[in-house]
Amino acid sequence: DTREACALFGEMRRQGFWEDKFTLASLLLACSQEENLEIGRLVHCHILVSGSRVDLILESALVDMYGKCGDLWMARRCFEMMPIKSVVSWTSMLCAQTKHGSVDAARCWFDHMPERNIVSWNAMISCYVQRGQCHEALDLCNQMQSQGLAPDEITLVAVLSACGRIGDLTVGKTVHLYIRDNIYNPDVSLVNSLLDMYAKC
Repeated sequence: DTREACALFGEMRRQGFWEDKFTLASLLLACSQEENLEIGRLVHCHILVSGSRVDLILESALVDMYGKCGDLWMARRCFEMMPIKSVVSWTSMLCAQTKHGSVDAARCWFDHMPERNIVSWNAMISCYVQRGQCHEALDLCNQMQSQGLAPDEITLVAVLSACGRIGDLTVGKTVHLYIRDNIYNPDVSLVNSLLDMYAKC
């Protein structure tokens, strides 16, 4: 709970303990998880007023917080102020675009990323599925695999959802075979996605 985290932070200060970057990053993470922009902005103000050293960890946490809370302008501003931009910060901005922006803006951002990890690919694939652009999702998954990156369970759930929506039983069965041969003890959400795909097809 964000407010409980802030109360604990206040108690820590009252007892004479000073926060470090991990304390502040944890507060921002709590704000991100609850999409609490109000408290997130207060934490950011505290960072600025207290003169805390803002390193890559805090910079990424700020981008993530603003992005998840839907303030794309501030997320972009924090991102642009980062002297070193990691794949994590690029992916945080992508996730913000997929959740609160347009699919075209998200794809433009994705295409300009200098480096991508599985989270980046999954965010863009899932964005396509959620917006009903299932053929684009399947094409992107194929592109990801052609670059040597194996799909994980999150990728497979999204692909199965796409197959179910457009009735593509052929690709759905191919994914089922991949799961059987490569995924040991699949998660319940993946099994449910398989059942849903077969039912819809």
